[in-house]
Amino acid sequence: MSLDMDGPADILVVGVPRNFHYGPGMGTNPCLMGLGLGGQLSRCWNALRPDPVLIAVSVCDGWFNKAWFPSYEETYQQLQKYARIEDYLASEDAREMAMHPEYRYAYSNFYAYHPFHAMSMLSGGAIPSKRCQKVLIAGAKKPEYARGIGLTTVPTFEDAMRDAERYVGKNPRILCTPECFSGGAAPHLHLKE
Repeated sequence: MSLDMDGPADILVVGVPRNFHYGPGMGTNPCLMGLGLGGQLSRCWNALRPDPVLIAVSVCDGWFNKAWFPSYEETYQQLQKYARIEDYLASEDAREMAMHPEYRYAYSNFYAYHPFHAMSMLSGGAIPSKRCQKVLIAGAKKPEYARGIGLTTVPTFEDAMRDAERYVGKNPRILCTPECFSGGAAPHLHLKE
């Protein structure tokens, strides 16, 4: 989708619902939330400056939804022992988690997500922190979960905008995609030539 803007956006704003394409709890489970942000960032990349700020408004309360994603909370806890997501993904802990018999049984018998799925989500969820000057999570009820995947938390959207201006200056161009996860298929955005 072409956007008629006078230049690339400095800030990407995303609304993160509790439930979206991977299922209930995607917006509260930090591993899945990170992947959602990485996906939306990639869909908007051609309408953004090379070093944008991403602001996500999220309840982020740490509900992992064990019925659908049984390995995720334990995976998240293991991740906390490592300096970077990629260090965890290369670890023996991650390999053992991917082969965890109880979680694999839930996958093959109860329609739960496979334990390797969490690794995949963490990998994609690492992208925003590598491609943005700052990723700000506004409104998290349990901000420690967002901080545990390397994101910065602020109490309100207004706080996020004030923080963002430190990186992109006053009067930034803002690309707001509040319903990117709830309004059907999320389009790829780019500037009109």
